Amino acid sequence: MKIKIILIGRSNVGKSSLFNLMTQTNNAIIDKSKNTTIDYKYKLFISLRDFKVQVIDTPGISQITNNTSQIILDNIKQVLNKSHIILFLVNARNNCTHEDEHIATLIRKQNKPIFLLVNKIDKVNIYDIMSDFLSLGFINTYFISVKNKINTTFFNKKVLIPFIENKINSDYFSLVKKRSCNNITQKIIISIIGRPNVGKSTIINNIISSNNRLMTSNQPGTTRDSIEVSYIEKNNKYIFIDTAGIRKRKNIKDLLEKNSIQRSIKSIYKSDLVILVINAADKVLKQDLFLLNQINIMGKLLIILINKWDLISKSKKKTIKQEINEILHFVTYIPKIFVSGRYDKNIFKNIKKTVYQVHESAKKRITSSILTRLLHNMLKKHKPPIINGKKIKLKFAHPEHDNKNIYLKKIIIYGNKTHLLTCNYIKYLSRQFQTELNLIGIPITLIFKNANNPYIID
Repeated sequence: MKIKIILIGRSNVGKSSLFNLMTQTNNAIIDKSKNTTIDYKYKLFISLRDFKVQVIDTPGISQITNNTSQIILDNIKQVLNKSHIILFLVNARNNCTHEDEHIATLIRKQNKPIFLLVNKIDKVNIYDIMSDFLSLGFINTYFISVKNKINTTFFNKKVLIPFIENKINSDYFSLVKKRSCNNITQKIIISIIGRPNVGKSTIINNIISSNNRLMTSNQPGTTRDSIEVSYIEKNNKYIFIDTAGIRKRKNIKDLLEKNSIQRSIKSIYKSDLVILVINAADKVLKQDLFLLNQINIMGKLLIILINKWDLISKSKKKTIKQEINEILHFVTYIPKIFVSGRYDKNIFKNIKKTVYQVHESAKKRITSSILTRLLHNMLKKHKPPIINGKKIKLKFAHPEHDNKNIYLKKIIIYGNKTHLLTCNYIKYLSRQFQTELNLIGIPITLIFKNANNPYIID
């Protein structure tokens, strides 16, 4: 069972800082500028008996001035309805504002336990501001500083956790819906990456059949943090990670964007599968190839989604497909799917199909005899180059048995003077192994060693 605690308040009152402190992570981006948090984040706070207490970080609520602020408010209302405890944060340095009063009115209607946390009390005389915030009318009011950890441990351990335990004992949460995870047979973590404004968030919204779970906009840079969205289907749990758009390094000057991109890279590392989204109208740019190379180096299963296919006229689709396939000729083993993130309802079906194919490929038993036979066939077709009059001999190959990543096949090749092999010849061998073994979506890494056959006993 899950008990959800929502953090709510204006922009820049310290919600993300408190989220990181409570969950003992750095998952939420912190910045002095307003509206840093755009989407909301979930993370485990503590486990109590059969309950998992989850904290939800939300965007700052501000006056509705445009479509984006209205969508944010609508999203927060949906999360409020599903939450069980509300932590309302305000800024002690700004006194009580009209926006604070508006939020107070909004959350009172929920008829749920509310804790008012007056944050940033360092360098502020509490007695000067106390009456101002007490006028909001919340009995459970606490004065804290998340940055300097003033009263935060006391609030968490002496107030919040005992309150939850007391409510559990009194069956207050008996109506919390129980979603059994006992039948979950497989968990797959999928990162969606790509350049800014290629439609990553729209694709995830399409998959989970939600129009506004993740913020979308034509303006690049809408997604600033890596947001996890869970989706359970037929005993399989899929965790989709929406990441910030990655631009060329030389174009990145903003510290907030640098932090966002670092989190995107971390998301790739912890993923089982990565979906690289490319804008069909832009075809394939150097930045896409850079991202593709990075994913391959990390040894991750990769699917390429060419998005916004609906914006391409029928007369140009065939030509663009050919151009994209020609540019990506060196990764023919990677599945390429042409989709419309906004309108295509078969995206998840295609992803599932590919994941199944990759799992089947990963189960293939590749023996030393098979690899050695394939190696000798390659050598007959194309011998290693002679470098400075020295001949390179490749004798046999075998798989790396201690490879924990099933989505990455490592092949060790033994021979003489293997350190002289050129990059082009190594690429030739890698592509030939990829083709002959028919490993769908699974990258191959070749490791060369100068040694005699270890299986021969003198």
